[in-house]
Amino acid sequence: MGISKISNLFAANVDAVPAVTPSKGVTPQSAPVQSTTPTSTDAVVLSKNLQSMNRAPLQDAESARAARVDQLKQQVKNGTYKVSKEQVAVAVLRDLA
Repeated sequence: MGISKISNLFAANVDAVPAVTPSKGVTPQSAPVQSTTPTSTDAVVLSKNLQSMNRAPLQDAESARAARVDQLKQQVKNGTYKVSKEQVAVAVLRDLA
């Protein structure tokens, strides 16, 4: 098969493809635009039990943190607070990474 035959093959296939025309009365400028604004809002309502379960870990963490802060304050006040060089180094390196 020569080059001229290949060219004729492609030309014949292109002519066989029907032309695409837009729908009657629809042009790209007059096509309808869909709104992205929601027409309604969804809501999720949690039961009282679930709400209290969601708050419980947070309250436990807050009270544990408050107890730790009080403990550290007392150690600083008494002069017994000791700084670990290793822990400081690890924290500095962790923050740099």
